[in-house]
Amino acid sequence: MRLARLKKGARYRMGSFDFQGQEIHYSDSVSFAYTFEEIFLNRILDFETKNPNPFIIDVGANIGLVSIFCKKKYPSAELVCIEADPLIFKLLEQNIRSFAFEQVTLIQKAAWDKDDSTLSFFGDGADGGTLLSPGSNKKGIQVNTMRLSALIVKPVDFLKIDIEGAELVVMQEIETKLGFVQKIFIEYHSYRSKEQDLNEILNLLKAHGFLYHLEQFHPHSAKPFMQLNYFQDIHQMIGIYAWK
Repeated sequence: MRLARLKKGARYRMGSFDFQGQEIHYSDSVSFAYTFEEIFLNRILDFETKNPNPFIIDVGANIGLVSIFCKKKYPSAELVCIEADPLIFKLLEQNIRSFAFEQVTLIQKAAWDKDDSTLSFFGDGADGGTLLSPGSNKKGIQVNTMRLSALIVKPVDFLKIDIEGAELVVMQEIETKLGFVQKIFIEYHSYRSKEQDLNEILNLLKAHGFLYHLEQFHPHSAKPFMQLNYFQDIHQMIGIYAWK
């Protein structure tokens, strides 16, 4: 019932949500409610591992819902969370601190193909911040970058990548390290103004021995030949679940 009320509210309302005695702070009540439902009720990223101390990397961690889910299931997991948006990163810090998790490293940078460069980041106040220009007069902020491959020096039980259009750049950057990764989730975004590259991501996964499953997320277009529906210039979000 609490989630249903939040879904019906206005966008970009900050607040907090009591979950098992701890407060989860959010910047947008609507996106929080839908994401919480997917992660904790539908458990769309649930996974099994025989490793009692799994190594998990959450790229595009946002306010930390996936990270909280993983640490709740695997309390001894070593977790690295990467988030570029300064506003959202503060909430991520607050949420991880609220749960008093140990063995969690938080990094305020954008995963990219270079270390210590700066890129313009366009935040949306919720879960849709991107390194891609939104095609408007909106002014970006400068964020520091990092190579994700630098973190992948041992087996990674689960890697999550949700970085609003930079998926292929990062996947190409870590290609030589994919042998370390057991399970990976990538949220692929198809933009109106950007060439589609889903095939290149899938080819990378196939070349490195992954099986994959694709799941269509919103927005939904009932008659794609007649009309594509868009959400923030995106006409398709696809969850890529891959494993060996």
